[in-house]
Amino acid sequence: MFWLSSLVARFSILAVLFAGLIIVIPPVARAAANPDFAMVPSRSQTIVPTPSFDNFITIHLSSIASFQGTVTLNATSDSRGLDTTVNPDDVYIPRDGSNTTLLLFNATIVGYYNVTLTASGSITHTLNIYVNATTPTIGDFDIAASPDRLTVPPGNNATSTLTFTGEANFTGAINFHANVFCNTCHPPVTDGPLSPNVYLAPTTVWLDVNGTGKSTLTVQVPSLSRGEFTVQVVATSGFAYHTSNIIVDARPDFTLAVDPASLTIQAGESGRSTITLTSVNGLNGTVWLGVSLSTPSLQLFYDRRLVTLSPGGTGTATVTVMTTDSTPLGNYTIPVFAIRGLRSHMGTLSITVTGRSQTATILGLSPMTFYAVSAFPAAALAVVAAITINRRRKLPVKPTANAAIPR
Repeated sequence: MFWLSSLVARFSILAVLFAGLIIVIPPVARAAANPDFAMVPSRSQTIVPTPSFDNFITIHLSSIASFQGTVTLNATSDSRGLDTTVNPDDVYIPRDGSNTTLLLFNATIVGYYNVTLTASGSITHTLNIYVNATTPTIGDFDIAASPDRLTVPPGNNATSTLTFTGEANFTGAINFHANVFCNTCHPPVTDGPLSPNVYLAPTTVWLDVNGTGKSTLTVQVPSLSRGEFTVQVVATSGFAYHTSNIIVDARPDFTLAVDPASLTIQAGESGRSTITLTSVNGLNGTVWLGVSLSTPSLQLFYDRRLVTLSPGGTGTATVTVMTTDSTPLGNYTIPVFAIRGLRSHMGTLSITVTGRSQTATILGLSPMTFYAVSAFPAAALAVVAAITINRRRKLPVKPTANAAIPR
């Protein structure tokens, strides 16, 4: 019966052996989950100053098991001194979707409060939120943008993060919006047709005591936009007022890079480096290269002074640095710049001039040359001596007076 038990285990069904027959009874289908919704606050407890107004908590409502419908929300406090309201108080939750509403409260008396939020419709849910209304404090906040300068090609977008930081026990809601000013328009234009579109998400943040909050600023530059713009973010909370500026540059431009950025050259020798220019924001045209040289003992030469760029393209030029035997040893920094119209960029080329490598000498000659030269006379004398000896051996011997005469 092993196969039968395996079948039962594998298919999770009930099998009955009766009179030699196997009767398979399918499992009873599980009941589907009932449609429902979840209600979650952005925070379950908060601290607010007293008196305070327009404090809020975001309430997230989401569908469960394909729930859809409208729920009505109501908020009550356990004691007087904290006024509560929900806006909007009727919220539609789409099937398998979500929605939000705001729980607002104003504190008029110092104390701890328990706020009960009820959401009712075909189903009812409740949750509790705790509010600590503190004694009045004088606080402030700071706003910072990162980055605070954006280079955006026309037809593209970029983002910057806004960070809000509470100071001196500040707590509360901060509301903010953005204004756009054209820096290169004549006359100046505010929110013109070719100005960037700016979006903030969210447009309100809540800070607990000395807390922080963030928002994302998105800049969209129209395809026909050209120029430099200032996006001014204005943030307010009660009597506190702060601004932060972000520069948006949509002008055709270029970048400059020096590679290698440093050269080590022996006095009397030369070195080379490559200047690379890259088109930005659709720049199309010619860029002029220059150099600022204040050291007469160094000479710089470009293989070309004019570099033509196409939109999104690059161009290069080679700069040669020449030294002389009398160039003072040491380090030099040479500014290298490129100009097109009112746009200019600069890089630096670092030069280190070293002395020539020193070798041992004999009487002012290198060892190899000295020995070669000094060995030549000795070798010549040896050759002359060998030739002389060889010649003497070949000369005939003259008979002397006392020599016997053969008969």
